[in-house]
Amino acid sequence: MPFMTVGWRAPRSIGALPADPGYVQESPLTVPWTGKVSAYVLPYDVTDLTVRPGAPDPPVIVNPPLDPGDAPPTGVGPAPVPDTGVAPGQVRPASPPRMQIQPRVAPSNFRRRGVRVRLTLAEPARVKAYGQARVVKKLSRRRSKLVTAKLTRTRNVKATAGANVFFLPPSQTGLRTVRTSRTRKTITVVIATTYSGGRTVTTRQRVVIGPRP
Repeated sequence: MPFMTVGWRAPRSIGALPADPGYVQESPLTVPWTGKVSAYVLPYDVTDLTVRPGAPDPPVIVNPPLDPGDAPPTGVGPAPVPDTGVAPGQVRPASPPRMQIQPRVAPSNFRRRGVRVRLTLAEPARVKAYGQARVVKKLSRRRSKLVTAKLTRTRNVKATAGANVFFLPPSQTGLRTVRTSRTRKTITVVIATTYSGGRTVTTRQRVVIGPRP
């Protein structure tokens, strides 16, 4: 076993206590130790150490500046894009149609032909129209609640640009609600207009079904 000798200085004198406590004498200190040598080898392939040349980078193509003499003549090339006032990537907002309905409809006229609607559009569109109101629905003999029901049938009209006139005939619920000439009920006519490109706008207008005051 090999040995290592280390010189050190004792903090206190242990040979002349307590007569000479300030005297410090150097003494050798022998410490036995064993050196440990180890190695770990990772397997590898010699061919992996060879650097293979890669493919060359493609050349960078830069367009030369356009010479004024090479400009296309007037009238040749893509047509200019008209300025619609809408930034690219944005959808042009849908303009609401102008809806004209009589503010009051007699109960007899409603039961016979429904509600007359006059719709003015700036461009062709698909129109979905119906009339709805809050009615009392009986759940049992003693229980009932208010629900929103359609008093007219739903009309799907392919409207053109300009004025379009059509009727919303009464539904079975509307005929049960408006029974006599003295019935008075306020309904809401809902018009959902869908333009080209998926642009949709919904307008509403109230109509009173009742006798003349």
